[in-house]
This record gives sequence, structure tokens and C-alpha cells, in this order.
Amino acid sequence: MEVPARLIKRQQAADDAHAQLRGLDSDEHTAQWKRSREAAAESQAAVTEHATDAGLNRAALEATVKEAVQHPEWASTAHGWCRWLPLR
Repeated sequence: MEVPARLIKRQQAADDAHAQLRGLDSDEHTAQWKRSREAAAESQAAVTEHATDAGLNRAALEATVKEAVQHPEWASTAHGWCRWLPLR
């Protein structure tokens, strides 16, 4: 199964927004937390929509997307991690 690039980009944006929380204080932290939560919600909504449209298991798709973000080198192989996940 090929993970759509748009899902990977949204998850990466959510991860990046969350990572930016480190070292922030008070108002800056609150504002960044809000951006982080919004990015995560957008990523979740995109995964849910794609899973519904494609008839895929939503949780498995989410795990696949997160793995693709955390381990992009695995996604580049023809017989990588994505082929054994129970998507249906």
C-alpha cells in the first residue's frame, strides 16, 4: 500500500509543530500548543477521510503514516514495512 504524500506531509507538520514546544515559556508555549493541536487534528482528519474513502482500517493507516514519517527510508523500498500491515 502506498501512503499518500499529503498524509505524510500533514503528520510531519504535526510532529514539527509539537517539537517546537520545547523550551518555550508561558504565552509562547500556549500559542505553540494550540498550533500543535490544530496540526494534529488536521492530520487525524485527513487520515480518517482517506481511510473511509479507501475502505481501509483507520488505525492501521494512522500507524503506517506515522511509521513513514519516523522512518522514511523504509517507505522507499519495494518490499518495505507497509506490505505487512493489516489495512483492510
